[in-house]
Amino acid sequence: MRTVALKFHDNFWPMRSMFDEHQSYLAANGFTWWGKTGVPISEKAVSDVLANEDPRILLIHSGEEDRWWAHVDQIIYDRPSEAFIPSWYRDNPANYSCWLRITRFEPAPKDVMSWCLVASSGKPLFRASCFSRSNYFIVDYLEWSEDTR
Repeated sequence: MRTVALKFHDNFWPMRSMFDEHQSYLAANGFTWWGKTGVPISEKAVSDVLANEDPRILLIHSGEEDRWWAHVDQIIYDRPSEAFIPSWYRDNPANYSCWLRITRFEPAPKDVMSWCLVASSGKPLFRASCFSRSNYFIVDYLEWSEDTR
């Protein structure tokens, strides 16, 4: 499965984790919008992700061990309605280059980065993410790996 691995940190929301706040919006609305900073995800990558039977993006908590699959049904470049985004996104709208509409979070296996190969280099994600300042990677996830554990 071709998808995107996206690094994140929760420095924007010190009193409550960024992830927990998104979970709250998800519970209230059936979805939550996740704003991506920096370079937007390319249209080609968006198309590849959404073409999957179960579109999902790997979220990597930078500096932590948390890994999550975010099941998505839309990825857009225009800012969504403020009613559906956590408050910290409202202060600096220009910081967000695209938005992911997440319908479900699912914990990813601890070794998930070993089963993701960076599309541009063929290297395992766990290696590439250590040496790159990029906050997202286009990856090929070897789904059959889930059956071999």
